Amino acid sequence: MAHIRSRGTDADPAAVHQKLAAAYATFDGLLAGLSAEAATAVPAQGEWSVRDVADHLLESERPGLDELRCLIAGEAPPGPPIPASLRSRAPHHRPWAWLVAEIARTHADILAAVASGPASAPGEPTAAGVFWAEVAGEPVEWIEELDWRAYAAVLRVHTLEHLARLRASPGKAAETAAATSRHRAATSGSSRPRVW
Repeated sequence: MAHIRSRGTDADPAAVHQKLAAAYATFDGLLAGLSAEAATAVPAQGEWSVRDVADHLLESERPGLDELRCLIAGEAPPGPPIPASLRSRAPHHRPWAWLVAEIARTHADILAAVASGPASAPGEPTAAGVFWAEVAGEPVEWIEELDWRAYAAVLRVHTLEHLARLRASPGKAAETAAATSRHRAATSGSSRPRVW
């Protein structure tokens, strides 16, 4: 959790926003560059397609936006933590163009919330964040308390972890790299921040 503390809790709010914006721009650019067929292709048995990942991020980030808004307003979010591995009930029946637009809109809303975040203050409220890892071949979940800057840093890391897995998927690496290259070419000359 030292990474989340240094990149979130102890970081300048403007840097938190900039780095989250860079991660979202990369992910949203990848989605925008893929066809519905490419996004739905399953790279290997038991793995998620790009569409599955986008659906999961949307389902996780919608309630995450509500929690983030509570934290920024100086309140602890009500209710239990957001579960890991959320997905919609029928991810493959959501139109691809709608899913791409909806996740970009959600990302814009999250970035607007983060941009309005206050400086750190003693006694800041926290939200319980659910973390997941595989230990000795078994899934392990645990909970960490996060202030709003750490929460935003976790959103960034979550997006980057899924982006890395998509790029490394067998049979998808070339397609995702090509989509990312198309996005970079389309936005070259812009002052997009670097992802750290």
